[in-house]
Amino acid sequence: MTPPIASETAAAPQEAASRLRWWRALLPAGLITLACGWSLALHDVERALSQAFCRVLTSRSGMSASIRQIGLGAGPTLRLYDLRLGSLFFVRRIDAELAGSRPTRMRLFQPLLVLKQPLQVESKPEGPPSIATSDRRRRNHGAGDRRLPPIEVVGGRLLAQLRIAAKTPFRRATIDVRNIHTQWDNALPARVVSGALTATLQTADKRTLDLEVASLSLRRSRQGLRIAALAGQLRLASGQRLPIDTLRASLRPDQGELTLRAADRRRGGGLLLQISKLGQRWTGRLKLDRLTSDSLWPNSPLMATTTGELQLTFEQRRWSAQGAFTLHRAMVDHPRIARRSVGPFDAELKLLGDGGPGAYSGQLEASINEARWQLSARYRDGQLQFAAALKPLNCQDLLGSLPDGLAPKLEGMALSGQIGLRADLRLPIADPDSGKLDVAFQPFSCKVLVDPLLADARSLRSGDLVLRRPDPWILGPKNEHYRPLEQISPHLRTAFIVAEDRSFHRHHGFDLFNIQRALLHNVVARKVSRGASTISQQVAKNVFLNHHRTLSRKLQETVLTWRIEQLLSKRRILELYLNLVELGAGIYGVQQASQHYFARDALALTPLQAAHLAAVAPSPKHWGPQIRNKVVPRRVVILMRMMRNRAVAADGRLHKLNP
Repeated sequence: MTPPIASETAAAPQEAASRLRWWRALLPAGLITLACGWSLALHDVERALSQAFCRVLTSRSGMSASIRQIGLGAGPTLRLYDLRLGSLFFVRRIDAELAGSRPTRMRLFQPLLVLKQPLQVESKPEGPPSIATSDRRRRNHGAGDRRLPPIEVVGGRLLAQLRIAAKTPFRRATIDVRNIHTQWDNALPARVVSGALTATLQTADKRTLDLEVASLSLRRSRQGLRIAALAGQLRLASGQRLPIDTLRASLRPDQGELTLRAADRRRGGGLLLQISKLGQRWTGRLKLDRLTSDSLWPNSPLMATTTGELQLTFEQRRWSAQGAFTLHRAMVDHPRIARRSVGPFDAELKLLGDGGPGAYSGQLEASINEARWQLSARYRDGQLQFAAALKPLNCQDLLGSLPDGLAPKLEGMALSGQIGLRADLRLPIADPDSGKLDVAFQPFSCKVLVDPLLADARSLRSGDLVLRRPDPWILGPKNEHYRPLEQISPHLRTAFIVAEDRSFHRHHGFDLFNIQRALLHNVVARKVSRGASTISQQVAKNVFLNHHRTLSRKLQETVLTWRIEQLLSKRRILELYLNLVELGAGIYGVQQASQHYFARDALALTPLQAAHLAAVAPSPKHWGPQIRNKVVPRRVVILMRMMRNRAVAADGRLHKLNP
């Protein structure tokens, strides 16, 4: 018989195991029940909080407010999804971190009204309150619309920043609110908001366009909310400050309007900005009155006193623009235009454009003195078209319309006759090589009466010409390395013609086919990476101009090449080119290059050696050392094949290349 104590001792572990199994069975069910209850309770809290939030926001703003969901988290944190206020404001998500005395941080993700970019709002103490309210506007008591929401940021700061990703001069937008205080005004029957409110557009180089408002008037009625500035100023990017004459806004659920007028009373200039919305249609208007262009556009290459108006319309993914401006005493300072400032000059501009998904077009009319230019661009169905036209006028009037500094080498030149121009470029985006360029002069009867003093092409007929590279260098018989065309190897003549200008004997200074290819390539590449200069153009550039890639140099090069082709024969042009072409560091002309690389005279070069020198011409610093190292680049092999297929003498006749 088992003792009682032993029996109880044996039953205890069995009872404990039974209890453990019971708890193990109930624990998951309890946790699931607790989680479901907590989720349901949290869901009810979030739903109640969402409804309360919408009711308060609707009553305070006077517009219908809705929110899809409010989420609660640890921290504590609050997350709002799809906040909508009428038809004026929509935010996809708001994250808020709330903690006692810690600063409140809020992030608004993708505000669709203006930009699809993050917007960060911070609120933190900024010291004691400093309320600046005009005594004339301030009242201790009064009547008004009590339904207006109060604005109280006294002693604090509200900062909102937007980063702008688009390719505009501005990179950041900031709204800074400090020490705001509201009260009633008997005279205005509205609420007066006083303090410091600054809206800033900031550029990449920290220059800003600021709207500084000291006090506002808020008035709310059944038609919506109206805002008007009582005191403020507009500080332009140049630092110029314009007092605000008018700043008013009218916000309604289905429409809105903003008007800003600022004037410089001392100089008599100013600007007017109007933005309005009616349904899905947005319109904007910008009017400038004797304002400098760099005041609104920081680091602008164009400086001018501007007067004119621009109107924009946007509706259902389509836009249109039209405007007209007058530029007075304009100055252009851009490295792609000229190496020095161009101007001053007066100009009139008229622009017209419209576009939508997959298509756009634009037109620009520019009048500079007597010259009238018309430029247009159009894109549709993958086809890009450019057109430029110059209305017929006297050649001398066109030359005289060029601004000072754009063509300094042509100063003193006199012309007779008339000139007109029409150029069309058609460029399929999918197949740029199939593009086509058409250029026609209608009419063209220009004749030179007087050559320019600084670039007289008559000096190239014979004799010696002193060039600066940068030291004085003689182009003529007095130079020991100068060689007449008869003392230069025919292989050298053929190699350079094939490498640099295969249609040298057929054109009159310009190769339109190569110009078209280079232009199409540069348009597709969106940069100037390929040129189409002929041998005649290189002579004009190396003798009279520089090697800077500017519009100024190209314009002067065009006129001087046309003049050189009138005065010189092809033999003389080729002789000058072969004696001045750069073929290494401080090495000019084929005679000096032949002695430097091959230790022989230019008349005794073989076809392979001639091909080597012709291959050096596009980039002497890169290809020159390879000749000394006895390297045969692929470019030389290609030139040899081209020389065999198409050997050309100085007079343009074909001849057989010696093996």
